[in-house]
Amino acid sequence: MKKKLQKAWQILGSFLLALMVCITVPLWVMMMILLAGIPHRWMFYWMHAWGKVMRFFLWSLCGITLKVEGWEHISQHAVIYFVKHQSTFETFVLPGLLPFHTYVLKQELLKLPFFGWGLRLLRVIAIDRTQGVKSLKAVIAKGKARLAKGCSIVIFPEGTRVAVNDAPEFHKSGALLARGVGCDIIPIAHNAGLLWPKGTFLKKRGTVTVCIGAPISSQGVTLDELNQTLYHWMRENTARLCEGSRTRLKSK
Repeated sequence: MKKKLQKAWQILGSFLLALMVCITVPLWVMMMILLAGIPHRWMFYWMHAWGKVMRFFLWSLCGITLKVEGWEHISQHAVIYFVKHQSTFETFVLPGLLPFHTYVLKQELLKLPFFGWGLRLLRVIAIDRTQGVKSLKAVIAKGKARLAKGCSIVIFPEGTRVAVNDAPEFHKSGALLARGVGCDIIPIAHNAGLLWPKGTFLKKRGTVTVCIGAPISSQGVTLDELNQTLYHWMRENTARLCEGSRTRLKSK
């Protein structure tokens, strides 16, 4: 009986979270449209508040809490964040977790109703993957402009969400951008894919641990060396967090 009740609450909580997303995203975006023209940083604070609201719903409806390691590494200066992408969780939580920032993401997302409109107002950097080198050059140019204005950039170096045990090689656009402007890269690993796996609707109760690494300099190394350093850090810390979480889940 207890397991049936837990399953019922899991289904109900996941449904209610989806409902809250369907309600809050249009409301937030409509307000952003009304505020269009205000400074980019002010617009970000509105999205920052949405991230806080979604974190509350994840806890209250789905029983997902957040633990952060390495808060001291968060930079108030413009940097590039390399974030592991294994769940929708980071899409919801990062806006309310990191200071003033924008995202590098695939252009197709800008076509989504409401959500895509909001992304445009946040001045994200969209990648047209059909344009190859031309698109890469555009990302670097726009990235330099955002960083020059004090706006950090979040990059998902794998390019798309991946399963927990997958570790594809990183794309080079983020490392190229960092080397071009001489800024540091802060890697972020997490284990959200265990509680909210890629492509699933139901969420499991538990704690998502986010590990924020120390800044890694983009200078004095080759592009491949920089990418490999970041790749190995991400792989090792993601494996560590996921193994610890699996142990706790099994003990319940």
